[in-house]
Amino acid sequence: MSPDIILASSSLTRKMLMDRLQIPYRIFVPEIDETPHPDESGAETTLRLAESKARAVAACFPQAVVLGADQLVWSGGKSWGKPGNRAEAIAQLRSFSGQSLELLTAVSLIRNDEIQSRLIRVHVRIRRINDRQIERYVDRDQPFDCAGSIRIESLGITLCERIESSDPTAILGLPLISVTDLLHQAGVSL
Repeated sequence: MSPDIILASSSLTRKMLMDRLQIPYRIFVPEIDETPHPDESGAETTLRLAESKARAVAACFPQAVVLGADQLVWSGGKSWGKPGNRAEAIAQLRSFSGQSLELLTAVSLIRNDEIQSRLIRVHVRIRRINDRQIERYVDRDQPFDCAGSIRIESLGITLCERIESSDPTAILGLPLISVTDLLHQAGVSL
C-alpha cells in the first residue's frame, strides 16, 4: 500500500506540476514565517523554508510522506521573494533588467522523521526591459505572488533572454526530477 502523500503548499502551479506525476496526494497549507534570516544566503533561506514547510505539515500527519518546496531569486548578493504588490514588482524588475539571476528552488521530503532536501539552481538572463515594458507586463500578469516578479509559466517568459537548468520544472517552483528521485527513495512507486 502506498503511503499518504501530502504537498505542503498553497501554490496552484505546484499543484499542477504534482498532478503530472499521476499519483494520489493531498494538499495541506503550512503556516510558517517565511522571513529570511539576517546574513542567510539565498540557498540557506530556500532550503530552510522548504524544510520548515515539510516539518510543519509532517507534525500534523506523522505517517505521511510530506513534500515542502520554496523558491526565491538571488541577485546582487540579495534574496528577492514575492513582491506582494505592483510597486514592489516594478522595482524588482527594474533592478533585474539586463542582469543574470539565480532562481533557487528547494524541495524537502519527510518520511518517518527523516528529511531529504534538494536545491536546484536555475540561471536566468533577463532582457533589457524599459519601464513601459515592465509596467505593461506587471499590469497584465500581476506577478505579485511570484519570486522575483517573474511568472515564467505566463508572460514572464517574454522577459527572459536565456534559462539554464538541470531540472526544467524547477523554474516553476517544484523540480519534478528531484521530486521523483525523493519519492522513489521514500518507497513511492511512480
